[in-house]
Amino acid sequence: MRSTAFFAALITAIILSGCAVRKNEVTVIGGADGPTEIYLSSKAGKEESVQSVKKEYKSDFATYYEMDDGTWMYDGRNYKYRLEITGRMSNAAKQSTFIYLSNIEDIPFDRAVMASGLSSNMADYFSLQEAVFVGWKVDK
Repeated sequence: MRSTAFFAALITAIILSGCAVRKNEVTVIGGADGPTEIYLSSKAGKEESVQSVKKEYKSDFATYYEMDDGTWMYDGRNYKYRLEITGRMSNAAKQSTFIYLSNIEDIPFDRAVMASGLSSNMADYFSLQEAVFVGWKVDK
């Protein structure tokens, strides 16, 4: 009885593992001076590309890259802009800056605050094609 239940669970797990959404693999290639290229390939092996890295940025939230062609990359996705959106949240003593990689040219400060993780309303967040939150800092 136990072996039959175990066998059924094993078969189910094998079948379901093939149904998972597959994500692109990102391989960062570099030397002592940091990354020089990013190699992207799909798990199905259909798409491949190599992009040259100009500079690597690390924040408390994410590692992202400025590419040689002027775009920005995070988690295998390219964005046109890197936005630093500065303002003062209500009752704050100092200004805050929210850093986004974005395909949207301008993001209002209030939307940047809410989409950074401070909202419980999913409508306040960006899709990954629109923008991604990569950092935050408080003016000293």
